Amino acid sequence: MKSKIFLESADPAETKVITELLGKLDGQVVHPGVLSTNAEIKGHLEQKGSFKYEQFMDFYKAIVEQIAQIIPEGVIVATVYTSADTSADMLIDEGKEVGLWTSNVHAQLPASLAGIEAASMLTQAGFRVAVSQVCSQQQAGLVYDITTQALAGDVYITLDVSSLYKKGCDGRSLVEHVQKIYNAGNAHVSVLMSGVTDVETFIWGVAHGVDAVAASGEVLRQWEALHKPTELTKEQSVTLSKKGVPIPYEQIDITQEKNSYTLSNELTEEGITHMVEDWNNLLKK
Repeated sequence: MKSKIFLESADPAETKVITELLGKLDGQVVHPGVLSTNAEIKGHLEQKGSFKYEQFMDFYKAIVEQIAQIIPEGVIVATVYTSADTSADMLIDEGKEVGLWTSNVHAQLPASLAGIEAASMLTQAGFRVAVSQVCSQQQAGLVYDITTQALAGDVYITLDVSSLYKKGCDGRSLVEHVQKIYNAGNAHVSVLMSGVTDVETFIWGVAHGVDAVAASGEVLRQWEALHKPTELTKEQSVTLSKKGVPIPYEQIDITQEKNSYTLSNELTEEGITHMVEDWNNLLKK
């Protein structure tokens, strides 16, 4: 299966450049970490400090709308605002707001208890969603289970390989395992490998037919400069083998009518805490 290529950026100008460079861009991931690097947002933060909530959300919406004009057929994954005490009801309201910005946007929610509840309710209401900070196969099974009413392409599960690499785990193994688990299902959840900061991991994702692979503009430029390879060289494979320890595979049968999944995960909690900090750097408390 051919992977979709996503850009991880909050800069519509970069969207245009990468689209022209590659000939086509299938989607884009926008989250608070990349929003802080947007030139206009960065300028505002340096000159005036953090944004008021309403002011920022208007700016955020405008960025997503500009991206949608450049890739109208693409997928836009836009992260929903989350604070340390955001409830499921609040996330549902935030998700509905983001989900109505454009016709091709997926409201991205965290893999917290509130986020999972919100993702379930939003998909039941017909909204497209993505679930981020997923760091275990158990969580992947849960996301599949609570979104079974969704249509193919309406749900993405975001697996951040860079966060796993930093903890000494081979993030690719989690991607591989989740793909294997999902192969038994009805394909209503797509796997999005994000946080790709090196061209070797990007090529690996393409070679393994991951549903979507999201990388920075720098990595996509490197890939294009190498003539867009779809297979790793022996040297690149050796480099990746040193990235971390593979995660063991779990036997999870998503086709069973009833399953019991474990949501809590230390890496997920750390990821959500970091994401909240990113939001706090952008918005006035």
